[in-house]
Amino acid sequence: HEIQRVRSGYRIVLTYNLLLRGEPTTAVSADVDAATVDGVASCLDEHFTTPIERRWRTTGPPENPPSRLVYLLDHEYTRRGMDWSRLKGGDASRAAVLRAAAGKAGCDVVLALADVHETWSAFEPDHYSWGRGSGRRRWDYDEPEDEDDWFGEDTSFDAGGTSDLDKYTLDELIDSEVTLDSWTEPEGGPARPVSSTVDHGEVCDSTSTGDLVPYAAEYEGYMGNYGNTLDRWYHRGAVVLWPRRLAFRVRAEASPTWAVDELARLLGDGEEVAAREHAASLAPIWEDAVHGTAPEPTFVGTALHAAGTLADADLAAVLVAPFPLSAIEPEHAEPLVRLGDTYGTGWMRDLVDRWSAAAARFGRTADHLAWTASLPRLCDPLAAAGPVGLSIARTMARRSWRALRGTFEQRRSLTPPSRAQEALLDLAAPVLGLLEAAWMTRDTELRDEVTAFLTADAGGTDD
Repeated sequence: HEIQRVRSGYRIVLTYNLLLRGEPTTAVSADVDAATVDGVASCLDEHFTTPIERRWRTTGPPENPPSRLVYLLDHEYTRRGMDWSRLKGGDASRAAVLRAAAGKAGCDVVLALADVHETWSAFEPDHYSWGRGSGRRRWDYDEPEDEDDWFGEDTSFDAGGTSDLDKYTLDELIDSEVTLDSWTEPEGGPARPVSSTVDHGEVCDSTSTGDLVPYAAEYEGYMGNYGNTLDRWYHRGAVVLWPRRLAFRVRAEASPTWAVDELARLLGDGEEVAAREHAASLAPIWEDAVHGTAPEPTFVGTALHAAGTLADADLAAVLVAPFPLSAIEPEHAEPLVRLGDTYGTGWMRDLVDRWSAAAARFGRTADHLAWTASLPRLCDPLAAAGPVGLSIARTMARRSWRALRGTFEQRRSLTPPSRAQEALLDLAAPVLGLLEAAWMTRDTELRDEVTAFLTADAGGTDD
């Protein structure tokens, strides 16, 4: 709670902590009405079989039915306090009904932490005129800035979290975004980190977010052709449900790392049929899920190993194709060679092409340039692994040159020439790395192409 400035007299403050000792062993049971549970179960069946209505477009076929239902609770929780036995107020009874209905409707259910961001058109009634009320003002109730910077001596916050923010009149909800950042399984245990954006057709609540107190807010005044908007951020607990038939896909979308670990576990246990079924379910969502994360070397390595064990070229491509080329590290040489042995060098060339395309669409130029500079470290173990590894290394070097050449041509055309010269100097390390990779892989054709390009007349630009 906020402690306001003392303007006269004295203040005596007692500061203390409330601690809940130990961990809950069982969830608090709540009496639920059987008819209510049946009704909610019927609603769940309807929700998961009704296509989502398009939010902005009015033409075209409807979307597919939603894969989740995210019911927003009224209170916010910490990761440690997010447990079925610690739900507050009406959250406990509503969550108990949803949990019981999930069992009848054949759904899995978890508790989650949701972040909500709303953007409203808003204005100050006393200052709503052309050119007035401009500027940006921000309030953060967790870590408030100096109040006087924004509001002056007479502005105050109260313990409930309201502030001078109340003077703005909300007009229309412009946009709303809900994301999940962790969830807890029904059996309890620590919250598992996830990262998932929730579609508008998957969200419902009993209390509108706009009726709650945000933990932060920011007002953008009238700026000529935009503004008069109020952004508000909230933390809310949530109950998340999905049909059990979609369990692997939903969990994979929220945590790609979990998905590849689970596939590796199934394959290690000899459950190839189940692993292939799960891998096939990833096709509609896997590319977006991977691009929404920063692929770590361990994650990429596990996926490459799993792809080589699937013994299905199409499913293997689904699993590993979304990676950008810059995500491939020297430690991945062994599973790369195994993929080439299993599916052939032609399949590997197509895969490297898809990695290059992913890098162009979703990667950063700086990442790819740094990766190209270090390419010899990857080519060395690949070339030493035999003909298959050598072929993969040559393909990677050639695709890297294709991207580097495009960057080179763009920077050569910069003006003035001094700016182009400075930008080209940043490409020295990638060029050297590429030439060394061509030497390692004995690719004289690539070496000659690179040197010919670099020594050609650049239209007056000094090399």
